[in-house]
Amino acid sequence: MRVISMGKLKRTSYMLSIFILLSSCEGIQQKLSSFDFDLRNSSKEKKSLIEKKSDKNDSKNNLSKDTKVKTSSVSSDKLDEVIPNKKPKLEAATLKPVIIEVKKPVFIQPVVGNTLRPYEKGVNDGIDISAVSGSDVRAVSGGQIVAITKDTDQRSIIIIRHQGNLLTIYANITNILVEKGQFVASGQKIATVPNSKPSFLHFEVREGIESVDPEKYFRG
Repeated sequence: MRVISMGKLKRTSYMLSIFILLSSCEGIQQKLSSFDFDLRNSSKEKKSLIEKKSDKNDSKNNLSKDTKVKTSSVSSDKLDEVIPNKKPKLEAATLKPVIIEVKKPVFIQPVVGNTLRPYEKGVNDGIDISAVSGSDVRAVSGGQIVAITKDTDQRSIIIIRHQGNLLTIYANITNILVEKGQFVASGQKIATVPNSKPSFLHFEVREGIESVDPEKYFRG
Protein backbone atom coordinates (compact mmCIF):
# COMPACT_ATOMS: atom_id res chain seq x y z
CA MET A 1 0.00 0.00 0.00
CA ARG A 2 1.34 3.27 -1.10
CA VAL A 3 1.57 5.89 1.59
CA ILE A 4 0.87 9.48 0.64
CA SER A 5 2.96 11.95 2.49
CA MET A 6 1.44 14.80 4.39
CA GLY A 7 3.09 17.35 2.11
CA LYS A 8 1.53 15.89 -0.99
CA LEU A 9 -1.80 15.64 0.76
CA LYS A 10 -1.67 19.26 1.71
CA ARG A 11 -0.66 20.24 -1.83
CA THR A 12 -3.44 18.12 -3.33
CA SER A 13 -5.98 19.58 -0.92
CA TYR A 14 -4.82 23.10 -1.82
CA MET A 15 -5.13 22.45 -5.55
CA LEU A 16 -8.58 20.97 -5.03
CA SER A 17 -9.65 24.05 -3.13
CA ILE A 18 -8.42 26.29 -5.91
CA PHE A 19 -10.24 24.13 -8.48
CA ILE A 20 -13.44 24.25 -6.47
CA LEU A 21 -13.08 28.00 -6.03
CA LEU A 22 -12.45 28.51 -9.74
CA SER A 23 -15.36 26.26 -10.61
CA SER A 24 -17.52 28.22 -8.24
CA CYS A 25 -16.35 31.53 -9.77
CA GLU A 26 -17.04 30.25 -13.28
CA GLY A 27 -20.56 29.25 -12.21
CA ILE A 28 -21.14 32.65 -10.69
CA GLN A 29 -19.76 34.30 -13.80
CA GLN A 30 -22.02 32.21 -15.98
CA LYS A 31 -24.98 33.14 -13.82
CA LEU A 32 -24.04 36.80 -14.02
CA SER A 33 -23.58 36.53 -17.77
CA SER A 34 -26.96 34.82 -18.07
CA PHE A 35 -28.59 37.42 -15.81
CA ASP A 36 -26.96 40.19 -17.83
CA PHE A 37 -28.26 38.52 -21.04
CA ASP A 38 -31.74 38.37 -19.57
CA LEU A 39 -31.53 41.99 -18.55
CA ARG A 40 -30.40 43.00 -22.01
CA ASN A 41 -33.23 41.02 -23.63
CA SER A 42 -35.73 42.51 -21.19
CA SER A 43 -34.39 45.97 -21.91
CA LYS A 44 -34.66 45.35 -25.65
CA GLU A 45 -38.22 44.12 -25.26
CA LYS A 46 -39.16 47.17 -23.19
CA LYS A 47 -37.47 49.44 -25.71
CA SER A 48 -39.31 47.70 -28.51
CA LEU A 49 -42.65 48.17 -26.69
CA ILE A 50 -41.87 51.85 -26.07
CA GLU A 51 -40.97 52.36 -29.71
CA LYS A 52 -44.19 50.67 -30.80
CA LYS A 53 -46.20 52.93 -28.49
CA SER A 54 -44.31 55.96 -29.79
CA ASP A 55 -45.03 54.89 -33.37
CA LYS A 56 -48.72 54.54 -32.54
CA ASN A 57 -48.80 58.00 -30.94
CA ASP A 58 -46.95 59.50 -33.91
CA SER A 59 -49.43 57.83 -36.23
CA LYS A 60 -52.36 59.30 -34.26
CA ASN A 61 -50.77 62.75 -34.22
CA ASN A 62 -50.09 62.61 -37.94
CA LEU A 63 -53.66 61.53 -38.58
CA SER A 64 -54.93 64.42 -36.47
CA LYS A 65 -52.67 66.86 -38.32
CA ASP A 66 -53.81 65.51 -41.68
CA THR A 67 -57.42 65.91 -40.61
CA LYS A 68 -56.79 69.51 -39.54
CA VAL A 69 -54.98 70.30 -42.76
CA LYS A 70 -57.75 68.77 -44.84
CA THR A 71 -60.38 70.70 -42.86
CA SER A 72 -58.50 73.98 -43.18
CA SER A 73 -57.91 73.42 -46.88
CA VAL A 74 -61.65 73.23 -47.62
CA SER A 75 -62.55 76.31 -49.65
CA SER A 76 -65.31 78.72 -48.70
CA ASP A 77 -67.32 77.43 -51.65
CA LYS A 78 -67.13 73.87 -50.30
CA LEU A 79 -68.13 75.10 -46.84
CA ASP A 80 -71.30 76.55 -48.37
CA GLU A 81 -72.14 73.01 -49.49
CA VAL A 82 -71.17 71.43 -46.16
CA ILE A 83 -73.07 74.03 -44.09
CA PRO A 84 -76.53 74.38 -45.68
CA ASN A 85 -77.75 76.90 -43.10
CA LYS A 86 -75.01 79.40 -43.88
CA LYS A 87 -76.55 82.78 -44.73
CA PRO A 88 -75.77 84.13 -48.20
CA LYS A 89 -73.45 87.09 -48.39
CA LEU A 90 -75.07 90.38 -49.28
CA GLU A 91 -73.15 92.51 -51.67
CA ALA A 92 -72.92 96.20 -50.95
CA ALA A 93 -74.49 96.95 -54.34
CA THR A 94 -77.79 95.34 -53.25
CA LEU A 95 -77.99 97.64 -50.21
CA LYS A 96 -77.85 100.93 -52.07
CA PRO A 97 -80.90 103.08 -51.30
CA VAL A 98 -83.23 103.92 -54.14
CA ILE A 99 -83.68 107.66 -54.43
CA ILE A 100 -86.92 108.74 -56.05
CA GLU A 101 -86.81 112.30 -57.21
CA VAL A 102 -90.15 114.07 -56.99
CA LYS A 103 -90.33 116.95 -59.43
CA LYS A 104 -91.88 120.15 -58.18
CA PRO A 105 -94.96 121.07 -60.25
CA VAL A 106 -95.02 124.28 -62.24
CA PHE A 107 -98.19 126.32 -61.83
CA ILE A 108 -99.86 128.50 -64.39
CA GLN A 109 -101.03 131.97 -63.35
CA PRO A 110 -104.54 131.86 -61.77
CA VAL A 111 -105.42 135.28 -63.27
CA VAL A 112 -103.84 137.72 -65.68
CA GLY A 113 -102.36 140.64 -63.77
CA ASN A 114 -99.51 142.01 -61.66
CA THR A 115 -98.69 141.36 -58.03
CA LEU A 116 -100.07 144.08 -55.79
CA ARG A 117 -98.86 142.64 -52.51
CA PRO A 118 -96.03 140.07 -52.24
CA TYR A 119 -95.75 137.09 -49.92
CA GLU A 120 -94.59 137.79 -46.36
CA LYS A 121 -94.58 134.93 -43.86
CA GLY A 122 -96.93 135.66 -40.92
CA VAL A 123 -98.19 138.92 -42.46
CA ASN A 124 -99.48 137.98 -45.90
CA ASP A 125 -99.46 134.17 -46.36
CA GLY A 126 -100.08 134.53 -50.09
CA ILE A 127 -99.98 137.12 -52.83
CA ASP A 128 -102.60 139.62 -54.07
CA ILE A 129 -102.81 139.71 -57.87
CA SER A 130 -104.57 142.65 -59.56
CA ALA A 131 -107.18 141.64 -62.12
CA VAL A 132 -110.03 143.20 -64.02
CA SER A 133 -113.45 142.58 -62.43
CA GLY A 134 -115.16 139.60 -64.01
CA SER A 135 -111.82 138.02 -65.12
CA ASP A 136 -111.61 134.22 -65.10
CA VAL A 137 -109.99 132.54 -62.12
CA ARG A 138 -108.38 129.24 -63.20
CA ALA A 139 -106.96 126.22 -61.37
CA VAL A 140 -103.16 126.54 -61.43
CA SER A 141 -102.77 122.72 -61.71
CA GLY A 142 -104.91 119.60 -61.77
CA GLY A 143 -106.40 118.50 -58.47
CA GLN A 144 -109.51 118.00 -56.37
CA ILE A 145 -111.76 120.58 -54.75
CA VAL A 146 -111.53 119.85 -51.02
CA ALA A 147 -113.33 122.90 -49.63
CA ILE A 148 -115.60 125.78 -50.63
CA THR A 149 -116.13 128.25 -47.80
CA LYS A 150 -116.18 131.98 -46.85
CA ASP A 151 -113.89 134.20 -44.78
CA THR A 152 -114.99 136.51 -41.94
CA ASP A 153 -115.95 139.18 -44.49
CA GLN A 154 -118.14 136.62 -46.28
CA ARG A 155 -115.87 136.46 -49.32
CA SER A 156 -115.83 133.08 -51.02
CA ILE A 157 -112.81 130.75 -50.87
CA ILE A 158 -111.93 127.63 -52.90
CA ILE A 159 -109.24 125.13 -51.79
CA ILE A 160 -107.77 122.59 -54.22
CA ARG A 161 -105.51 119.66 -53.25
CA HIS A 162 -102.75 118.68 -55.70
CA GLN A 163 -100.14 115.91 -55.83
CA GLY A 164 -97.29 116.13 -53.33
CA ASN A 165 -99.59 117.24 -50.48
CA LEU A 166 -99.88 120.72 -51.95
CA LEU A 167 -102.89 122.99 -51.43
CA THR A 168 -103.82 126.10 -53.42
CA ILE A 169 -106.22 128.67 -52.01
CA TYR A 170 -108.26 131.14 -54.08
CA ALA A 171 -109.95 133.97 -52.12
CA ASN A 172 -111.95 137.13 -52.96
CA ILE A 173 -113.84 135.39 -55.75
CA THR A 174 -117.41 135.16 -57.04
CA ASN A 175 -119.52 133.08 -59.43
CA ILE A 176 -118.11 129.72 -58.27
CA LEU A 177 -118.36 127.09 -61.05
CA VAL A 178 -117.19 123.95 -59.18
CA GLU A 179 -118.37 121.74 -56.29
CA LYS A 180 -116.62 120.15 -53.34
CA GLY A 181 -115.09 116.78 -54.27
CA GLN A 182 -114.91 117.62 -57.97
CA PHE A 183 -111.66 117.00 -59.90
CA VAL A 184 -110.43 119.86 -62.05
CA ALA A 185 -107.79 120.13 -64.75
CA SER A 186 -104.95 122.63 -64.99
CA GLY A 187 -106.27 125.90 -66.45
CA GLN A 188 -109.92 125.00 -65.82
CA LYS A 189 -112.14 127.98 -64.94
CA ILE A 190 -113.41 127.75 -61.34
CA ALA A 191 -114.71 131.30 -60.58
CA THR A 192 -114.43 135.02 -61.50
CA VAL A 193 -112.87 138.12 -59.94
CA PRO A 194 -115.55 140.25 -58.11
CA ASN A 195 -116.27 143.91 -58.73
CA SER A 196 -114.28 145.71 -56.07
CA LYS A 197 -111.86 148.59 -55.67
CA PRO A 198 -109.21 147.56 -56.21
CA SER A 199 -110.22 144.29 -57.86
CA PHE A 200 -107.80 141.47 -57.14
CA LEU A 201 -107.41 137.75 -56.39
CA HIS A 202 -105.81 136.56 -53.16
CA PHE A 203 -103.82 133.36 -53.88
CA GLU A 204 -101.93 131.05 -51.48
CA VAL A 205 -99.86 127.88 -51.75
CA ARG A 206 -99.40 125.57 -48.77
CA GLU A 207 -97.04 122.61 -48.42
CA GLY A 208 -99.06 120.57 -45.97
CA ILE A 209 -100.24 123.33 -43.64
CA GLU A 210 -97.20 125.61 -44.03
CA SER A 211 -97.59 128.57 -46.33
CA VAL A 212 -94.86 129.19 -48.94
CA ASP A 213 -94.16 131.88 -51.53
CA PRO A 214 -96.33 131.06 -54.59
CA GLU A 215 -93.85 132.82 -56.89
CA LYS A 216 -91.38 129.86 -56.69
CA TYR A 217 -94.03 127.59 -58.23
CA PHE A 218 -94.67 130.05 -61.04
CA ARG A 219 -90.94 130.23 -61.81
CA GLY A 220 -90.59 126.41 -61.77
